Amino acid sequence: MKKIIFIISILSVIFCKAQLSGGYVLDGTYKVGHFPFCNYADTLNQTYATANVAKAIKIRKSEDTSTINIIQDTMIKVCYPGYYLIRYCLNVYNNDNSWEREMSTWIGRQSGQGYPNTHYVSLLDPIRTRLVQNENILKLQPTDTIKIMWSQDNTSLELKTVGAAANPSRPQIPAVRLIIYKISDL
Repeated sequence: MKKIIFIISILSVIFCKAQLSGGYVLDGTYKVGHFPFCNYADTLNQTYATANVAKAIKIRKSEDTSTINIIQDTMIKVCYPGYYLIRYCLNVYNNDNSWEREMSTWIGRQSGQGYPNTHYVSLLDPIRTRLVQNENILKLQPTDTIKIMWSQDNTSLELKTVGAAANPSRPQIPAVRLIIYKISDL
């Protein structure tokens, strides 16, 4: 009985070390905790100057990683090929009290042309602030550059940071929040 318990405990240690050392479980088909990710936020307001013209959303503050980078405040580049989940949330402010302002967002290539099926339209009523969020899975290569694009039917909408408050207690809300992580190899 002691020999069986001893063998089981040794096998458990070997199994745990195999999981932790290289990140592989059993036959190596599943890798644990090695995929790149990043968490970006922009805490500066962004205004929209010209109606019906596509514009890249700026991401100026980041907890940068060495595998996913922001270039010139708008372009996102990955270092490793794979499938990536891109999730963004925009704090949109309507400053003219008009009904149904339309705002479009999408994930664009370096040229601004959209990836298929990434377009999202929001109709914003006179409720002053609304969170607009979207997420997509894209197949990306290190040669790809993507941008989060937006356009609207007039110039009354802006991406706005809301400051921290004591009553009710809350932290600052960024104008733009962007999370990207690799979910699979190609």
